[in-house]
Amino acid sequence: TGDVAGTVLNGVDILVRDGEIIGLGPDLPRTLAPIGVGQEQGVKVVNCRGLTAYPGLINTHHHFFQAFVRNLAPLDWTQLDVLAWLRKIYPVFALVDEDCIYHSTVVSMAELIKHGCTTAFDHQYNYSRRGGPFLVDRQFDAANLLGLRFHAGRGC
Repeated sequence: TGDVAGTVLNGVDILVRDGEIIGLGPDLPRTLAPIGVGQEQGVKVVNCRGLTAYPGLINTHHHFFQAFVRNLAPLDWTQLDVLAWLRKIYPVFALVDEDCIYHSTVVSMAELIKHGCTTAFDHQYNYSRRGGPFLVDRQFDAANLLGLRFHAGRGC
């Protein structure tokens, strides 16, 4: 339920309208029928018995553009201290442009969605001369493509 006590409900119905949970409880179709809730045209009932429902996860700190460099062998951060990594990575960061931002954002968002995230906040701090003024715009293009709720920040 997400409440302070960490309550887990078993055998209950979840009523969702326009992506928002509006009802939670046992046998909702029967208990809400007298007031017409859940009876609207287009309501779809999905039997989720034996499954688990949990709210979408929220990622509050990411650097999407770094997906572009994470598998480059010379930049193996596991073998470098922070300053050595920064000396190697900054020349690569200077090459980042709008297309790189867009595609690395699509990859990062798709991975988040795959693992249950529905909302993400990206700390985009790489504004190279090559990047141009519309880097964050390209991130919103990616979010619109995938349907992820997205918030952009400038900085690290």
